[in-house]
Amino acid sequence: MAGVASGDPRPTGATIWTRAVPPTGTGPVRLSWEVAADEGFSDVAATGTVTATAEGDHTATVAVDGLDPDWHWYYRFSAGSQTSPTGRTRTAPAEGSSPERLRIAFVSCQMFSEGHFTAYRHLLAEDVDLMLHLGDYIYEYGSDSEEYGYHRLRTDPVDHPTDLEGYRAKYRLYRTDPDLRAAHQLLPMAAMWDDHEVYDDYDRFVDPDQRAAAYRAWFEHMPHLPDPTDPSRLHRRLAWGDLADLVLIDLAQYRDTEAPAPFVSTTTEGSVAHDSDRTLLGATQREWLKSTMAASKARWRVLGNPQMLQPLRLVDLDNEITRFVDPDLPPNAGLYLNGTQWDGYQAERRDILSHLVEHGVGDNVVLTGDIHSWWVGGVPLDIDDPNTPTVASEFVGGSITSPSFEQMLNARIPELNSLVRDVAGDLEFVNLFDHGYGVCEITRDAVEVAFRRVDILDPGAGVETMATFSVQRGSPSITRTS
Repeated sequence: MAGVASGDPRPTGATIWTRAVPPTGTGPVRLSWEVAADEGFSDVAATGTVTATAEGDHTATVAVDGLDPDWHWYYRFSAGSQTSPTGRTRTAPAEGSSPERLRIAFVSCQMFSEGHFTAYRHLLAEDVDLMLHLGDYIYEYGSDSEEYGYHRLRTDPVDHPTDLEGYRAKYRLYRTDPDLRAAHQLLPMAAMWDDHEVYDDYDRFVDPDQRAAAYRAWFEHMPHLPDPTDPSRLHRRLAWGDLADLVLIDLAQYRDTEAPAPFVSTTTEGSVAHDSDRTLLGATQREWLKSTMAASKARWRVLGNPQMLQPLRLVDLDNEITRFVDPDLPPNAGLYLNGTQWDGYQAERRDILSHLVEHGVGDNVVLTGDIHSWWVGGVPLDIDDPNTPTVASEFVGGSITSPSFEQMLNARIPELNSLVRDVAGDLEFVNLFDHGYGVCEITRDAVEVAFRRVDILDPGAGVETMATFSVQRGSPSITRTS
């Protein structure tokens, strides 16, 4: 069997996954599965059977229930004389309980041809409860593509898939990486997609057949079962007792077309970013997010957010002089870097942040991926009004392997970090060059975040801590601790 994986821990269960490889032909494979409280399977708590068929690329996904809360569990699949590797997962603490800690490793953006997934090997030594994948689990580019990529370190023969078999081939290839396989085997994952699971910067106007193929391959190969009432829905909440609500949002399938980027947010074409009917989330998910955050009784709300929430304005055009010249300037006018992230959907961002302020929803931590670089800062209600509150603390992690500014510029210029930090606003940290992962430890009264970097060209590379940060409950202020 081609590895195991688990995901979405609940107080009484989790989702487990495998892919069976038929010895001959393409016929169905009848699998038995079992979950035990010990690695030796002397204390089996749940068993069952599932059939892996060619129609599902011989993958099998099972929602296990009836387990005790807040426990590590071991699971395996078998067919005849073949047995899968033993996987390890865990259940969340019981509803209403008061756990002392939740430790999350958050990752994103792993392009197979660009380097080794060494980060996952070090992540396994972190004693985390959960992996949070914020998207771009696969990339559409093959290693022969001239469109994107720099290292071509590993061979990826599938370039720009458009059909189901092409997308399936991507997941099969990525799962050959030993460090990624080990991480899936030993840690549960909460996964959210971004854009490259279909293709770069796609939106709701994508070809529906291609989107259906890409989504089907994702659901086949990830440890997550689709909602039977809304099969493409991926936004959801995972609770960790009364300590934290992990709220995952989908910024890909419902969004309007991106604003031109880099774009000037004035009364020129960039003003589209301020259209009140423009959406990144879609109306249904937006209202779900607002109600879910407002209803949360947890000590912390952790937003799994694939694209940067805090403003990334490179030139400030919202001042007395520019407003005298053009009284019709929209709020927060300026030059923004990226129209695909929240900056390109400013009215919707303001609506959500205002809702949180109006309902007194504080202690919000945002974990973000996508941009292949590292950013730390507060998320203000209005970047041009110092009297408005900071609504959340955001930590943007770098990529596992996908190109950073070092590859794009073919140079490493450390001074660029401080220059961008000074220009872009009230930021605590910027790193445009390194690859790696983040670790977020949530306790009753504080959140600690560490950024780890690795060398993606060396599969035996070590790991180094770049910086650590702290947020105290009751205040969104971020303190750099190392």
